[in-house]
Amino acid sequence: ETPGFHQGETIPDAIEAHAHALLHVLEQQQPGGPYRLLGHSTGALVAFEMARRLEARGERVAQLVLVDCESPQPSPLPLQSEQIQLLETLEALVMLGGERIKYHGLTLANMALDELYDWAMAELQQRHILFAPGTPVAALKRLVALYQAMVRNHCAYQPDSPVSAPTLLIQAQELIDPTKPPSNPTPDCGWQAWCRQPIQIAITPGN
Repeated sequence: ETPGFHQGETIPDAIEAHAHALLHVLEQQQPGGPYRLLGHSTGALVAFEMARRLEARGERVAQLVLVDCESPQPSPLPLQSEQIQLLETLEALVMLGGERIKYHGLTLANMALDELYDWAMAELQQRHILFAPGTPVAALKRLVALYQAMVRNHCAYQPDSPVSAPTLLIQAQELIDPTKPPSNPTPDCGWQAWCRQPIQIAITPGN
């Protein structure tokens, strides 16, 4: 589970910090290798960084699986209001369920931030996404802060060495959002440059 999801937990401020936190948990459960790591989207960057750190300690990573993630490509992020950050988070969560937000003519620009959070929470609860009825809006605010931190960390990550582990890249056959084509359209999504061994690529149906 991503550190920072629950109240009182620290939200990682970098992929490196995220990997450090999860390695601490992993090594409590399994003090030595071989390790098999899998990550999806930003989690793939975290799994990659975990593999790098384990190998640097002399541990063996038997398998690294990266799911639907392009290789590290640091890029700047535009400054955005909390309203825009909330809507981006909401759309990402709903899109994972194969749906789209319908704004029903709402004038979002004229909505107060608290009102916008109430509306967003209701949208998620109606779709049975993450939050049960009665969950306080503070939980959604926490999730927005966590999601936006993950976006920043993703865009800032720049490792300084490749991994030696056998690596499998799994990609969906369809784009989850056809309006946003991949920034790296190569079959390996740029990952071969970060892997000492030839990577395997698997294409799966769906998005």
